[in-house]
Amino acid sequence: MTEEEGGLPGPAIIVHWLEHAEAALQAAAALGRPVVLLSAPGAAFTIGPLYFREMVALARRRVPDAAGLALFDCGRAAGRVQEALHCGLEAVVYGGPPEQGDRLAAIAAARGARLFRERPPALDLLDLDRPGEAVAAWLADGPSGDGPSGDGPSGAARR
Repeated sequence: MTEEEGGLPGPAIIVHWLEHAEAALQAAAALGRPVVLLSAPGAAFTIGPLYFREMVALARRRVPDAAGLALFDCGRAAGRVQEALHCGLEAVVYGGPPEQGDRLAAIAAARGARLFRERPPALDLLDLDRPGEAVAAWLADGPSGDGPSGDGPSGAARR
């Protein structure tokens, strides 16, 4: 399955800090499901790729049995995509012009990384009191991660 066909390994979870990344990986490991650790929208302009890379690396060391993809949002900034790839991130989101996206996708592929053209639907852990429970419910609801209402567990935010 290609990126355009939704080739993500599992449901996406927006992680803002280490505790979120760990909660997502712990729930994924407990259920035997892969997840996508997705940065906040436009994270390339706030936390930057090094912070995200190291946060995910630490969470993976703490939860070694979990499988998942780290996906970093670069917005429409081609230069931020290059920066993220140079930092060794495995996957990026780029929402800029398609022609530029094609070139960036080729660069990403040459580095062993993936480029996605849009953010996937995701569970945002930002304002949740019990992120681990929210992730477990999100992952247990089915292969798409959608809750019965389509809003994720207990009406959690989908972004």
